[in-house]
Amino acid sequence: MKQNFYAWAALVVRSFSALLLLTIASNSYSQEEIAIWLVILVIGALQAVFDFGISPTVMRFTIYALRTDTAPNVELNNTERERLTRLRRIPFVKFQSYVRNLYLLLAVLVFGMTVLLGLFALWDYTDGPTQVIELLIVSAVGNAAAIFQLNYATYLNARKQVTSLKKAEALIGVGTLLISLVLILMQTHLIVVFAMIAFGKIVMTVGLRWVAKRQSYETEGPGRITMEFLAIIFPQTLRAGIAIAASTGVLQISSLLLVRTLDPTEATAYLFGLRALQTITQFSNVPFYTRLPYLISHYVDGQRLTLLQDAQKLILFSLALNISLSLVAYISLELTFEAGWHNLGVIPPFHLAVIVSFLSFERLASMYSQIRSLNNRIDWHTLNITNGAFTLVLLIVLLPTLGPVGYLIGVGMPILVFYLPYSSIRLLLIFPDTARLVRSSIVFCVSGLLLFWTSLSLIYMLG
Repeated sequence: MKQNFYAWAALVVRSFSALLLLTIASNSYSQEEIAIWLVILVIGALQAVFDFGISPTVMRFTIYALRTDTAPNVELNNTERERLTRLRRIPFVKFQSYVRNLYLLLAVLVFGMTVLLGLFALWDYTDGPTQVIELLIVSAVGNAAAIFQLNYATYLNARKQVTSLKKAEALIGVGTLLISLVLILMQTHLIVVFAMIAFGKIVMTVGLRWVAKRQSYETEGPGRITMEFLAIIFPQTLRAGIAIAASTGVLQISSLLLVRTLDPTEATAYLFGLRALQTITQFSNVPFYTRLPYLISHYVDGQRLTLLQDAQKLILFSLALNISLSLVAYISLELTFEAGWHNLGVIPPFHLAVIVSFLSFERLASMYSQIRSLNNRIDWHTLNITNGAFTLVLLIVLLPTLGPVGYLIGVGMPILVFYLPYSSIRLLLIFPDTARLVRSSIVFCVSGLLLFWTSLSLIYMLG
């Protein structure tokens, strides 16, 4: 019970603290400042892209490296089996040193990209660039700390020390949230609030390092990355990174493109709505991704039936959570907006229903991809590249003339007609015994969305 409490507490704080702060801050800061905050949140959501597939790849290899047997039940070709053999020759302390340095490089990259993307999206949203640059630099420091802390989070996940990880995340996250709320209620300058949020991320990094050290985390010297190490993880990392950039990256970049076609008031409504729905989707998927190390272990141990049963339960639970929370979020935002509790605006109901639908289908297809990659063969990068290219072309053509409607078509159509069907078929071809899982999850998703659309229509008609 205590383990579940910390896991869900960390999940709620991490997922919804930014939305809570924004809702309260909307009555204390200008529309321009809220729009800037929302854009910076979108950039922060690109963390999965900046990670470039390193975290899931490192977690799989860490699990393999920690095993004492040769994992004979894993379906690997000769190249992959030879790669794992070379991995076992690297002392585990050195392996962790290499991983640490990879995340240091990522932290530097994240700092620079946060500033550059922010200037691209926000240059026209203020009378001068000074305020934007200051906010972006502070946010960049926090984002760099957030990406580096994945070094410790990945290690703890691979060690199956999820409870220790979530306890630290929950306690530090709540502390940061409460202090930030006080600063907002005191109507301090926005940069002070941003500095507090960034400081909280730095404290989180230090805290996770302390937890990892208690779980035998060690590094050795400078740990200069070797070509042998890169040759082991680079093929999987490259494919996973491209795949994530072409899915999550395109989804977030599309939001930045949409902002440039709207005035600050419209931008605030759509960015906040999109951020809320994407946060709910990510929140709903965390139970699946939290259990991913266990699914990997089931696969390695040859426990196929247990793997399929657990995966099906996790997927259906994620879908149910996503659709139900999206409906609750819309009702809550509409009621609080009418009551004057915030001035963020609300996305039109039809647009919201379309967004919830394509986000649900996109996440379902992504979970299929994670199941396919349990055998350490990352084959979904081409799928994501094709879908991402299709999406960007449609957005470039449709956004200038159709605005938000062009966004809905540009992002939603490729997912519906290509991404989900192809991902489903590919999973069935690689693992034919997942037929029941695919059938039940698609039927469940469509049924849930039909219920969502019906509920939204009734709410709209009843006023």
